[in-house]
Amino acid sequence: MPEHKYYTMAQWRVKPGREDEFRRAWKDIGQALSNIRHTPIQGRLLQSTDNPREFHSFATWKSDEDLRAARNEPSVEKAIQRTRDFCEESHLDAFLMTETFYEEELAEVSAEET
Repeated sequence: MPEHKYYTMAQWRVKPGREDEFRRAWKDIGQALSNIRHTPIQGRLLQSTDNPREFHSFATWKSDEDLRAARNEPSVEKAIQRTRDFCEESHLDAFLMTETFYEEELAEVSAEET
């Protein structure tokens, strides 16, 4: 299975009391993405356990071209803006994965140290 290296990540600070609306709007981004040619492999939304108004999301992409094409789709831009409307602050960016580690590797290092 190929390792996918392109990601979008976002930080969202949701307006007080708007968390449910925000989650629904974020799912609408996924719906908009499902209707276009350049779809992500997966998307995830994480909510802070310390501050329930703080969210982070990420998506994995097949290529940088797919990622950029999707972000320029009017339906996706509209869905992202609607999601931002429920936020006090948001930051979205694209990333290239440069390093990884896996549980098995950590177990090997731990075993070597003992």
